[in-house]
Amino acid sequence: MSSEMAIETHIQRASVRRRTGAYALDTATIGSIWIVGSVVILLLARGDKSGDEGLAEPWATIFGVFVLSLPVCWFIYQWISNAIGVTIGKRILSLRIRSTVARPGPAFSLTTDPRRPGVGDGLVRTIGQTIGVLPLGLGYLWALWDKHNQTWHDKMSSTHVVRILKTPQPGLSQIDSLAASVDDTRLEKLRFRTRSWPRTPRGHFALFISGMVGITVALLLQGVSWSNILIVSPLFGLGAWLIALALGKFLNYVELRPHCVYLRDPQDRTKIPYKDIELIATDEPNALTGDKSGAVAIGYSTSDLLRRSTKKGVEFELDDVKTFVTELSSRVHAVKGEPVQVDS
Repeated sequence: MSSEMAIETHIQRASVRRRTGAYALDTATIGSIWIVGSVVILLLARGDKSGDEGLAEPWATIFGVFVLSLPVCWFIYQWISNAIGVTIGKRILSLRIRSTVARPGPAFSLTTDPRRPGVGDGLVRTIGQTIGVLPLGLGYLWALWDKHNQTWHDKMSSTHVVRILKTPQPGLSQIDSLAASVDDTRLEKLRFRTRSWPRTPRGHFALFISGMVGITVALLLQGVSWSNILIVSPLFGLGAWLIALALGKFLNYVELRPHCVYLRDPQDRTKIPYKDIELIATDEPNALTGDKSGAVAIGYSTSDLLRRSTKKGVEFELDDVKTFVTELSSRVHAVKGEPVQVDS
C-alpha cells in the first residue's frame, strides 16, 4: 500500500514587501515586452529608411500607436489578472487575490476558498489602481498603515491579497489538510453587494451622456475641432460610466462583521449588533427565473439617550438574499444562543 503525502494549505495576509516585489515583477514583464516591441519596430523602420531624418511612414504611425498603447495594454493586463485572481508576479511569489464578496454557492469558507474576484470586481479593482496612482501613489501607500495591508483598490473591490503556503504533511488526507482552519489568518468579514447606483437603464445612459457632454464643453473651450471631439467624447462617456459603477460598488454594501451587521450607502452608515437582532424578514426570491435578489428587513432593539428600549428596523435590497439570511441567522444564533425569527 503506497502512502500518500497530502499538502497542507495555509493562507496569510500578504506583506507589503511581498506585494511590492510582485508588482515589480509585473512591471518588468510588461516593460520588457514593450521595449522589445519598440526595438523591433525601430529596426524594421531603419531598414526602410529613405534618408530623411526621423521615421518614415507608415513606421512613424505604427511606432506612435505602439507607444500610446502601453497604458491600454497595462489596463487590460491588470483587468484580466484581477479577474482571475493572480498576476505573473503574484504567481511567482505565491500570492493570490481573494474576494470577500459573497457569491451564490453552498458554503463560504474564507480560509481556503479559492474565490476569485471575477470580471466585475476585477474591473473595479483595476479602476481603483488607476485612481490610487493619481495622488502621488497614496492609494498604494495606504497599505503601509492599514491593519489589513489593504490598498485603495483592495477596499474598493472588497478583495485581499493573500499568501498561499503549502507544506507536505504525511499521514493526512487531502480533505483533512484543506479543511484545516487557520484562525489567526482568517478573513473576518463577509460582504454582500446591495443594489448600487444607478439602478435603471435610464440612469446608466444619463451617466454616459453626462460624461460626453462634460468633455465636449471642455474641448470646445480649448478650440478643439468637432471631428476630434466626436472621436474622444464617447471614450470619456464610457470612462465616466465605469468610474460611477466602481464608486457605486464601493459605497453600497452590507457587511457581516465578527460582532455586528454593517450597512453602508451614500446617505447613511448603520451598525447593528447581532445580540440586538430580533427579526429578519425577506422577499422570497423567484427561483423559477433563477433570480436571487430581493429585499431584506432587519428588526432590532436599541436604547435612546435616556436608556429606554426602542424598536427600530432597516430595509435594503441584496443580490443574494438566501445566502445572506442563512449566514446572518447562523451568526445571530451563535451569539444569542437561540434561533432568530425569520419571515419570508
